[in-house]
Amino acid sequence: MNKLSKSILAIFAIVILNFPAFIAAETSPSIFKLLNQVYGNYDAKRECWVVPIKEAFESHYCMEITKSDIIHTKSGKRNYLLLTSDVLDNKSGQANGSHADAGKVGLFIIKLKGTKLLAAEPEIPLGSWGRVPEKWNLIKLAPSDYWGWQTNSVYSNHGHYHNLYTIFAPYGKNSIKELTTILVDYNNGGVVEGYTEIAAEIKVDNLQVDKRVFPLKVKVTGKINGKKLKVKTWELPFDTRKWRYTEPKNWPLSDF
Repeated sequence: MNKLSKSILAIFAIVILNFPAFIAAETSPSIFKLLNQVYGNYDAKRECWVVPIKEAFESHYCMEITKSDIIHTKSGKRNYLLLTSDVLDNKSGQANGSHADAGKVGLFIIKLKGTKLLAAEPEIPLGSWGRVPEKWNLIKLAPSDYWGWQTNSVYSNHGHYHNLYTIFAPYGKNSIKELTTILVDYNNGGVVEGYTEIAAEIKVDNLQVDKRVFPLKVKVTGKINGKKLKVKTWELPFDTRKWRYTEPKNWPLSDF
C-alpha cells in the first residue's frame, strides 16, 4: 500500500470516528421489563404488547419494536426505540381500520447504562385508515446531541391527496412532542373545479451551528388553482419558547 492510500484510509477513519455510530440494538431484558411497565405484560402468542382500543371493542393495537438505533453521545449510549401498530381485528389479527382511524406509535429514548428512561411518548396516534407510517428516519436536529424521528404520513379524502412530513423529538424533562408537520406533496386532481399541485423538498440546515436547533430549508414548487408558483426556498426557524418550528410570513402551504 502506497503512502497516498494510507493517508486516504487514515482520513476516512477519522471521519468515521467523529460521526455517531448507529447500531441495530437487541432488546435487552431490562428494556423488555421497562416496556412491560409501560404497556403491560408482553403477549408471547401475538408477539407484541397489546393495547386495547376503548372506542372499538372489536379492535386493538399490537405494539412491536420496528426500529431500534443506538447513538454514542457525550453522556453515553442512547437507545432510540420506535414501536408501531396498525389497528387490528381482535379475532383475525388482520388490519381493520376505518378511514377515520389512526395507527399507533411509541417513541422512547433510553440511556443504556442503568437502563434509564430519558424521554417517552408511548401512544401517539398517527396515520390514516388505521395504518401507521412505515418509513422512519433518525435525524440530527442541533449542534448538540439532539436527535429526533422523521416520518411521512399519507391520506386522501374526496379527491384531495396529502403527504405530510413530521418530526418528533425530546421536549422538557422527559417527554417527546411533535416539532412540525409540513405538507410536502398535495394535489386535488380528483376535484373537478380548479387544480392545485404542490411539492416541497425539506432539509435540515445543519450549517447554522450557531442555532440551538437547526432551522429547516423548504423548497416549494407547483401551482395553486392553475397558477404556477414562483420557485422559492423558505426558511422555517425554530422557536425555542414554543419549542417547535414556525411558519414564515406568506407561507404558501398554510391553507392546505
